[in-house]
Amino acid sequence: MIRSSSLRPILALTGVLALGLAGAAFAQNQDAPEAASEGAHRIVVPQASAQPSDTAERTPPTPPVAEVPPGLGLLDMVAPVGAELSVAISANAPRDPADRIRIALPGSGPDDISGGEALVPVEGPAALRAPVATGAWELRYVTQGDGGAQVLETRVLTVVAEDYKSPRNRAEARP
Repeated sequence: MIRSSSLRPILALTGVLALGLAGAAFAQNQDAPEAASEGAHRIVVPQASAQPSDTAERTPPTPPVAEVPPGLGLLDMVAPVGAELSVAISANAPRDPADRIRIALPGSGPDDISGGEALVPVEGPAALRAPVATGAWELRYVTQGDGGAQVLETRVLTVVAEDYKSPRNRAEARP
């Protein structure tokens, strides 16, 4: 039969081994103010390193992200029928003398000018009028390539009835 007094050294040794396996380090620190007597010990736990361990799962490297040039500056717009539009165009736009801003029906070909068109100015916004038909239209930046017209950027233009958000029409409607 094993006596409990004979197990104490084994349990103490097991506890020390367990702490050692867990990555704890024992250091004697006699100069520490918290030491009550000479020869006191304190436990120093190492901080996690920035390097992944051999047993830790490693994440695969992230593939490089291709730089996408910024757009041409066209924005989605809402305008009443026949309104004068000022279409902002960014400095990234080619602004070739043959470039156009076109208003076309969604899904139509690049040559569609059913809603109107304007030349792209050398600098500043392009000016054109909204179509007279309400509904969804496409605002397009179109350039002329070797194969004909090419759409470089498209945004949504929603044309609404004339009295939509019009201060002039709201004032007339008051009694």
